Amino acid sequence: MEINARPLLYGSRHPFYIVTKDGRLLYSDFFGSSTYQAVITGKCCESGDSQCLGINGNNTPRDLAEPESGDYVVIGGAGAYCASLTSLNCNSHTQIPEVLLEQNGKLN
Repeated sequence: MEINARPLLYGSRHPFYIVTKDGRLLYSDFFGSSTYQAVITGKCCESGDSQCLGINGNNTPRDLAEPESGDYVVIGGAGAYCASLTSLNCNSHTQIPEVLLEQNGKLN
């Protein structure tokens, strides 16, 4: 959600890839057999923090091959639009800087 807000904001569906720890492509949405269904979520513990939101805004499990420990789940198509839509950059709104007041009265 804080890195790729497009599924939450627009209902976009990004392709998933499973890449083994030795660099072999195990699965993609374009080829490969799936072995189970999963919901890919983020770390924010919010209902919208999911890369598997359906058109109705609910989590919709996706077909995947089962990764092993150390493998990578890659979310494709998450280039420039995702970087510009992060919660810290959306519409050029940058994060507010923090200013610390030191004991000697100096701002840092």
